[in-house]
Amino acid sequence: MSTRAAVSGYLLLEVLIAVMIIGLVLPRLLLDAAERVHAVKSIEERMIGGLVARNRLTRIRLAGRIYGDRPERNSEGVDRMAGREWQWRANTEPTEVPGYFRITLEVFTEEGQQQAVAEVVGFYGDQQFAESL
Repeated sequence: MSTRAAVSGYLLLEVLIAVMIIGLVLPRLLLDAAERVHAVKSIEERMIGGLVARNRLTRIRLAGRIYGDRPERNSEGVDRMAGREWQWRANTEPTEVPGYFRITLEVFTEEGQQQAVAEVVGFYGDQQFAESL
């Protein structure tokens, strides 16, 4: 074998070591990528869930101001945003200040889910509803 042929090619041992290193590193890189995709999905759900909750809170406030609808003590429903349906649950309770109510909105990705992806607490004030709720 000439010196030129030995220098220009890789030895079988070098190729096996390179394949072994790739075999050890590649699964970890793929696992990291999968974890990041899951984290991005979770962040997206929390962000859109927060938007759904704030939109619903605004609708509750507007219904009171425009139509005189009083906020229900407990209500739930479904809103559509970002191409999917979001379950929401609103709990309204009086505060220590007469005429003001605390509205807690929880948003879920699917019906029957126990852990909310977003929760928003807001307040609603209207003296005419103070004694009735």
